[in-house]
Amino acid sequence: MSYQVCDDSRMKNPAFRKRNRNRKRTILCLLSAISYLLVSGTARADDEDELADVVAAVYKPRGTAFLSENMALTSEGAIFKSGDVYLTPRGTIFKSGDTYLGPRETVYRSGDTFLGNRSTTFKSGDTYLNPRGSTFRSEVFSLAA
Repeated sequence: MSYQVCDDSRMKNPAFRKRNRNRKRTILCLLSAISYLLVSGTARADDEDELADVVAAVYKPRGTAFLSENMALTSEGAIFKSGDVYLTPRGTIFKSGDTYLGPRETVYRSGDTFLGNRSTTFKSGDTYLNPRGSTFRSEVFSLAA
């Protein structure tokens, strides 16, 4: 049986300390987002259009996205909405007024135009147009017997 002695040589390595500090920051951000969700309760019953705008014009997933009141399912994972906070697989998106602050870009909404520092998206009815292609929104109805 062998025993491993824990030494402080790794803690003296600046690369290890930086990586460890980044992990702590990520965990702290996730804990703050989760605590915000718990304090605010379940998400407010806002209009689905706002979630559709965030998914199509800010997050821009590849493939199909299925929307419900406060959640969207994409091929990359689930997007949860709680008030003005959106938890995505790529990180957290915060909404402040007409501005969306995300991990990849900041998007400002002016009417049906979403101006981002990486691209611009135009909304026309249920269609979103951006350099990555077009996104169409359609309603799915279930027939109950």
